[in-house]
Amino acid sequence: MRHKKNKRKLGRTTAHRKAMLNNMVRNIFIAETITTTLANAKEAKKAIEKVITLTKEDTLANKRMVYNVLQDHKMTSLVFKEIGPRFKDRAGGYTRIVHLDTRAGDGAKMAILSLVELKPKKAKVKVASKQTKEKASKANEEVTKITKEEKKATAKAETKKVTPKETKKTAPEASSKDAEQKDEGFLKNLRSYLKKGNKE
Repeated sequence: MRHKKNKRKLGRTTAHRKAMLNNMVRNIFIAETITTTLANAKEAKKAIEKVITLTKEDTLANKRMVYNVLQDHKMTSLVFKEIGPRFKDRAGGYTRIVHLDTRAGDGAKMAILSLVELKPKKAKVKVASKQTKEKASKANEEVTKITKEEKKATAKAETKKVTPKETKKTAPEASSKDAEQKDEGFLKNLRSYLKKGNKE
């Protein structure tokens, strides 16, 4: 008699079937949605919901039972930290099955199996591409070149402003020196002339 033997064999041996379902449980916690056949989805749903129920209470016994399914310490701790708190207020029905069209090869009914409460997506921060970074660096270089040129131009203008004043100051001095030299030459000539006149 088949009393309470309501599990699907899924065309696999017991060990193969258990391994496949454990794999599906692990994948649903990683990807949060998976596409599979309807029969596989219905069997995986039972296993997933049992694991989520265990993750709601963070005890050593529950962790050991979850580890028996997931076979990964990091995954077990992650499930207790993230998945358990997410479904704490929900009494059951942690997954949903969405029916799809039949598979082309063998006509098997397909379905999407996903968690009811998905992880909130983080806002994507736009990362500047290499081209934009290069453009920005070139623009910065051009700006720095322009600022350097402006500084040089201002320095030249300041020197030009200073030199005329200096020339203005030095010009009278040069003219007075020329006048003194001329006077001295004239006086020398005059003295020589007078000396010649006295001798005669």
